[in-house]
Amino acid sequence: MILRFLSSMTLLAIVLHTTTLLADNRPPDIPNTIAANPLSDSAIEVQWNASSDNQSVAGYNVYRDGQFLTTVQGNYLLDEGLESDTSYYYWVVAFDEARNFSANSRWVFTRTTTRSSWQHSQANDTAQPPAAPQHVSAVLSGNNTVEVSWTRPEGPGDIAGFNVYRDDRYYATVSTEWFEDSDSAVGHWHSYEVVAFTADRHYSAHSANAAVFVPAVESAVTPDSITTTADNTAAHVQSDTQPDSQPASKSNSQPNSQPSVPQSLSANPVSANRVLVTWQAPAHGTAAGYNVYRDNAYVATVTQPEWTDTAVSGGNTYVYQTVAYDNQQRFSVKSAELWITTPPNNSATIDAPRVIDEKSGVSPDLSDYYLAFSDEFNGNGLDPYKWNTAYLWGPDLTTNNEQQYYVDINNYPDFGYQPFSGNGDYLSIKADRTPEHLRDKANWKPYISGVMTSYDAFQFTYGYAEARIRPPTGPGMFSAFWLLNAYYVDLEPEIDIMESLGENSDVVYHTYHYRDAWGNLVSSPSYETWGNDFSNDFHVYAVKWSPGEIIWYVDGVERHRLAHDKVSSQPMYVLFNLAIDGDWPVSPDWTTQFPSTFDIDYVRVYQRN
Repeated sequence: MILRFLSSMTLLAIVLHTTTLLADNRPPDIPNTIAANPLSDSAIEVQWNASSDNQSVAGYNVYRDGQFLTTVQGNYLLDEGLESDTSYYYWVVAFDEARNFSANSRWVFTRTTTRSSWQHSQANDTAQPPAAPQHVSAVLSGNNTVEVSWTRPEGPGDIAGFNVYRDDRYYATVSTEWFEDSDSAVGHWHSYEVVAFTADRHYSAHSANAAVFVPAVESAVTPDSITTTADNTAAHVQSDTQPDSQPASKSNSQPNSQPSVPQSLSANPVSANRVLVTWQAPAHGTAAGYNVYRDNAYVATVTQPEWTDTAVSGGNTYVYQTVAYDNQQRFSVKSAELWITTPPNNSATIDAPRVIDEKSGVSPDLSDYYLAFSDEFNGNGLDPYKWNTAYLWGPDLTTNNEQQYYVDINNYPDFGYQPFSGNGDYLSIKADRTPEHLRDKANWKPYISGVMTSYDAFQFTYGYAEARIRPPTGPGMFSAFWLLNAYYVDLEPEIDIMESLGENSDVVYHTYHYRDAWGNLVSSPSYETWGNDFSNDFHVYAVKWSPGEIIWYVDGVERHRLAHDKVSSQPMYVLFNLAIDGDWPVSPDWTTQFPSTFDIDYVRVYQRN
């Protein structure tokens, strides 16, 4: 009834807007680069890169410890009122106005700081947070470099340091009233805010905003670079001189503060006897390496922000911390503690009575499905926007006693070996003997190969996934097309759509794995589909995954079916890899051909409308 009182233009706008929302079936991209940093014994800040969408992103749902926490419009959350010395993990989901929801982001762990006995005794005092820093200024001092300065606030509290925020995201912690940003993006405006904190971790409000435009390199030496201060007055600064407001303590040279504390420690208990620990490099200062501590005792020094602990045992709890140091042997303080419990040393098998295995010869019915993700591999290489080139635990940890090193070519393009190539018709993952000059970079593995995952680009719950592929043949070759759980919680499920052992290319295998309530590995039988040398040509391998049921197909024909109440209901993502040797395949011998390739014509994932 109310529509008759609206103008025709207003009505048209409502109709067009409603039609647009109804027609919008595309979810936003998955939020990425999520980070969680403890601010105190009761507060954690969570931030991530903004998602993109074909219309617009309306907001983000934030989850803590697997439960919905809150909805925010921006890409930042301050989570307060937490327990001290306690671990928490987070993930984020983006949504648009039509209420299309992205898959979950990566999950990140962190731990609130420990409350000291002095702090505990002062818990009921009337301590006030410091005032916000004043007179924040951001000025361009050279190509790609911005000088940020401010004045120390007056008032309560002994100021211990400052957190610097760039473009509404935490960026660095410093103890001085200035900061040099030498990693700004040319051709963009950057805005800066500062937060002061005391030694007992009382935090001020954010300062006023100061913004600066960083021109392209070729125009960065123009006479006047316009910047703004926190009170929005324009300042003209000669780009080849230092600004008048430069702090005296910085008059000699480049900033020389020690690295800040490593952040966002996380760990993956790959097995009962192996834990991969990773962290984020310091936001301030340059780290030459890291010292790793287990249970408050030094255990290793590494040059990359990850370390694999092989001196652990099943069913035990361990505490990890890291310290960053630079080339001048200046050390950060220890990171926040990360607690991890390794899984037990046993496994199990899915109860046979719960498994239905049949060969019906029925093709999949996809009449009510839409194409949610695909790659036709028609180019000359791998699309880095669709595929990660490393497992979540990084390239240096190899599972199942496999003997290959997976080159993370996305993050290390100058590694010296390219495992992915395309000929315009299909993509190939190439495995070869490790060249002598790359053995140290390849973790001294005798073979070198590639893995590709859709983790950052696409995750899904239930659907139909298929790929047209040609596996290699030869002893030691182990190729796979599979789905893996995204968050390592609850069942930690894995669906092996197709696995091929090169020593017998007349058969392919299909398996489902999960973990029970005690962390024991539970597996279905490895169902077999026999043929006439699957390595001779391309075949289509697929799985239809729905609540309580998994159906495997080869060349459009149903081959095996599993019905079970433990079938995954968690988000999963797509993986392809070419492994060599290990616990299941035989070792390569003189008949194994190197290099060998795992060829992929296309991959497509459909979901129900």
